[in-house]
Amino acid sequence: MMYVRSVFSLLLLSVVTAPALAADDWWFDVEVIIFDRNVALTELAEQFEEADELSPYHADWDLIGEYLRPDISWLKQGLATCDTGNSPLWLPKPSIESIISDYEQWQTARSGASVGEAVNINNDTGLSTANKIPDSARQEYFGSPLTPTNASVVEPGAAQNSLESIAPQRDVTVREIADYWLEFSGINNFNPVTVPRFRFCEPQTLWLSWQNGSWRRSKPDNHLPYPDHIPITLDGQDWPESSRPHVLSPNQLHLTKLSQQIRQAGGLNRLLHIVWRQPVKFGEEKAASVRLFAGKNFADSFTLTGEQIKPEDLNDSSIIELKKKEEISLTASQDDFFSILQNDLDKAETVSFASMMAAVKQNKMQPLIPVRSTVAQPDTPIWQIDGELKVFLKYINRVPYLHIDTELFYRQPVPIEGDTVNPNEAPTYRLASVPFKQVRRVISKQLHYFDHPLFGMVVEIRRYKRPGEQE
Repeated sequence: MMYVRSVFSLLLLSVVTAPALAADDWWFDVEVIIFDRNVALTELAEQFEEADELSPYHADWDLIGEYLRPDISWLKQGLATCDTGNSPLWLPKPSIESIISDYEQWQTARSGASVGEAVNINNDTGLSTANKIPDSARQEYFGSPLTPTNASVVEPGAAQNSLESIAPQRDVTVREIADYWLEFSGINNFNPVTVPRFRFCEPQTLWLSWQNGSWRRSKPDNHLPYPDHIPITLDGQDWPESSRPHVLSPNQLHLTKLSQQIRQAGGLNRLLHIVWRQPVKFGEEKAASVRLFAGKNFADSFTLTGEQIKPEDLNDSSIIELKKKEEISLTASQDDFFSILQNDLDKAETVSFASMMAAVKQNKMQPLIPVRSTVAQPDTPIWQIDGELKVFLKYINRVPYLHIDTELFYRQPVPIEGDTVNPNEAPTYRLASVPFKQVRRVISKQLHYFDHPLFGMVVEIRRYKRPGEQE
């Protein structure tokens, strides 16, 4: 009877604890190595399915993007506005005339005297413009380099008595005071600080503008530009108690020897070696995806449809002239709109509630159709490898197993056959995008290899116990 009760209590405990474990988040460190096989797509006999477009992949967490493009809004809000009086980054060197003018204005505001009026040395300012000190006396009073021949001990009141006795001999002008200040501060011998080429001011943009028949709100870009090539390793931060997923430092990499072997192997080229920490949930539907991208940025050479951007197209006079005409027409349409708006405001009339509701109803019946650009903007990269990796837990026979769901796109320039008539001319390329998708059940602390004829990926997942976490 006792044995039956114990078995029943164990079964009840397993039923109760299984949902409880499923509700909690488990934390894991995910280490990934991605390498390129340096094989041309045209050399392979296998035919691959290609994606239609090269738009950036969107995932739940963009850890690499946050590392490469941190939010610098707090820094940019302190920048000056371009083409205005507060634009210069460095203030110009003050002149003697400006120092004299500022001093006279301060003197007038403090003492109430007229500009240029002499002030006694015993007043509150402690400065004298009516007395002049000889250069020799100035050096003796203010101090000169002491050597074994001229070093001496000066009594506390001797310097003041000496100053009072020689002060009436020569007047100290305001110009000399300013000159002494410039010499003492070292501005004359100051070398300007060299800074990298960067825009240290923000352009003036309208918060709301009328473009192409619709209102557009200006949103500042508070991120750094993407690099031309993703670094192989990322120097993240180790936050043991962080509640958000984040990239870890290279000290947390466990596959360093394997990465060196891949680097030394012939025909292989490492693209990325990264480790990050994230919570892992139970169930594929609740799992969050992490964006993975590595390699080159093809945005300067190809469009989002894979067409090659030739250098002569960027300098084509017809394209430049067309852009100028578009800007002129856009400005004219804005002027026309605001002139009509001002005319309507000048002739304001009462609008009934029924007409307002009819306008709202008509506006709802005409939904806005988003226009999608095919040309990659400077802040829209096209990476050599772009996709996502999703890690989740799933019960199989009442045992939790880790699963990896990955979807990657490998991009490579491919020559267009039969496009070049002259053999001496350079061939025209298109950017092919080959998708790769695989779901696999994995085990913690084991290496798992994802193979593809064009690239490869190695993944290792390790359980991480946060500080204070119980068994």
